[in-house]
Amino acid sequence: MDSDFLLVLGFVIAAIGFPALLNSFSSGQSVRMAIALFVIGAALVVLAIGTHPGGYSFADVPRAFIRVFAEIIN
Repeated sequence: MDSDFLLVLGFVIAAIGFPALLNSFSSGQSVRMAIALFVIGAALVVLAIGTHPGGYSFADVPRAFIRVFAEIIN
């Protein structure tokens, strides 16, 4: 897999975990699923940073999103 794809997927999964966390807190349910989403997202981001030559800088992250979305569209 491409490291850009792993980075974007990790951020998307972690972003999905945030509303799940808020829902769990507000309804008094267990937060296990939200924490699992954060852990999976963080693991994918760390894996992407580790496999990308030279790592990522903050300026590279939006470019990675654009490259992945352009690859999906085409």
